[in-house]
Amino acid sequence: MNDKQRRTVVWLKYNKHCAYCGTKIRYEDLEVDHREARSKGGKDSKANYNPSCFTCNHYKKNHSLEQFRTLLKHLTARIDDYYLVKVARKFGMVDTEPWDGIFYFEKFK
Repeated sequence: MNDKQRRTVVWLKYNKHCAYCGTKIRYEDLEVDHREARSKGGKDSKANYNPSCFTCNHYKKNHSLEQFRTLLKHLTARIDDYYLVKVARKFGMVDTEPWDGIFYFEKFK
């Protein structure tokens, strides 16, 4: 399988959506993520590839899925520490909700 075929298969894996946040991804914006990073022993295999948007791929880095999940679950508390967010919340400009901890690919049928 050549690189373009591999990218297409990964892109279609979750119906053109990011495996993590569920955002629809254009083919040209697709990032092929390794569920288990190669730097941590992950293989170059279809089962280890996930379609990802830039934001999720950048934030996940080489973390495991469980490390990434933990980072996201604690994100609301980190956001709440910013004074600017506190002001914006007070004026109804920002509302943060805790994340349910379930990635898009885990909900995908």
